[in-house]
This record gives sequence, structure tokens and C-alpha cells, in this order.
Amino acid sequence: MSKSPKLNIVLRPSVPADPTSGRPGVPGVYVLFEDHEVNIENPETANLLRAHAGFGQDYTEITEGEMELIKRQQNMNVPAQQATEFKYGHIERITGRPNVKITPEMQKAIVELAAAAAKEMFDKMVQNSKQSTDNQDTQPEKTAVETDSPEDTEIKKVVTRGRGIKK
Repeated sequence: MSKSPKLNIVLRPSVPADPTSGRPGVPGVYVLFEDHEVNIENPETANLLRAHAGFGQDYTEITEGEMELIKRQQNMNVPAQQATEFKYGHIERITGRPNVKITPEMQKAIVELAAAAAKEMFDKMVQNSKQSTDNQDTQPEKTAVETDSPEDTEIKKVVTRGRGIKK
């Protein structure tokens, strides 16, 4: 894991061929980090990386379990990206929203708090419904007025014009 997303390390420089003396070219050993990481399968290259002067400063060795934690922390440090649109020299609108990253620990705590709050709200609703049914039992019954047709319940418009009331 490196600090730089595209770190290139020269472990052994290449030696160019010299045709006058007949010496052949020797390829170098290079390591290129992509997106802050590199996978090394050759143990000799891994030992050269551990012996390099940049080990512990520019890059470090991590395990697979640590990789997930580090990637999650890197993603949490990404700044919020909001685009501001200008029209005629004034702010028209702001698009986007802040990036809110929730870790699995935070998500677990949120679920537990929500469950506790839901249980508390349910208990209050049960108590309120018991109280309302007890209150309805103690109040006298109200009788409803029955009408034969919907025309009887229609409200007639009342208009006043200065001399009296007309219906």
C-alpha cells in the first residue's frame, strides 16, 4: 500500500547493452503501484521491496484484512462534490449532496437505536389505545341524526342585500 496512487519504484536499475565490449543488457526490476496497491507473488521481489529505503515511508506491507479497513477509510476521506451553476452572474442552483459514509459499526448502532425507538413507540401506542378505549366506555353514547335523503342535509345559501335576509 502506497501513499501515491501511481508510485513506481526501481528495485534494481537496468543495465544497457554495450555492443563494443559484448556485454548484454540486463533488465531492471521495477514495481508500479496502481490505485495505491500492488500484488507481488515473487518472494525475491517482496524481499527487495522490504529492503528498499522507501519501505515504511512511501509504502508499507499490509494483509488482506487490513486492506478492507484502509480502503473504507480512504473512501470516507473523499470530499463532498457539489456543482454550483451560475446564470447571469448569480447562483442558479447547487447540485449534488455531501458524501455521508457510514461505517458498518455505525450502521449496526443505528439499527439497534431504531429497534429500541420502534419498541418504545409501539408501547406508547398500545397505552394510548387502551386509554382511548377506556375513555370511550365511560362517555355517554351519542346518537346520530338520521335523514331520509341527502337533500335534507344540504345547507342553503344565505345572501344579505341590505334590506333583509333572502333564502
